Amino acid sequence: MTQRDIKSCFDSTVSMFQQYRIVNGELTPHRAGSTAKGPRAVGRDMGRGNSTPRGRELCLEADAWKAICKKLCGLPSPFSVKAGMDIMREGGLHSMRGDNDAYGCLGVLRLLASVLHENNFADSGPDWDELRAVSKGVQEKLKSLQLWEHKDAVSARNSLRIVLRNRRYSLSDLVCFVCLSK
Repeated sequence: MTQRDIKSCFDSTVSMFQQYRIVNGELTPHRAGSTAKGPRAVGRDMGRGNSTPRGRELCLEADAWKAICKKLCGLPSPFSVKAGMDIMREGGLHSMRGDNDAYGCLGVLRLLASVLHENNFADSGPDWDELRAVSKGVQEKLKSLQLWEHKDAVSARNSLRIVLRNRRYSLSDLVCFVCLSK
């Protein structure tokens, strides 16, 4: 399947679902004059604007994503966020550029690490440097919690592993928790 084929499939799917709303967790046809209220099934993406152009942009980079995934699959366990971020940055993706590229990359890396490495993260100093830089909000929150330094973050992670009874709780999980709680 070529990138053009993928984009065509994406456009067909968007066209098919444009007339639907999500009402009470279910796809519901939306017709003119309908009283059914709910977010569109496609279009606006959690207040970040219209996601359809972004989807088309990602479709056009299918070959780059495939090459990146092959390289990421070859990384040894435990999974290094730093190594993964380097691969993502070198992959030639235009869709992952800008202020928020680290945040978007981290989501992809966490997904792959959960599947390929059973959430076994390296949690090294260089990994922490990548993780703590995912957004300005996360940076500010980590500093206010006095978790900026690697040793402090590891100490907090270890405490959370005990409290949560989860030996796989990682620095990546800590950053996601901080991000969601800010």
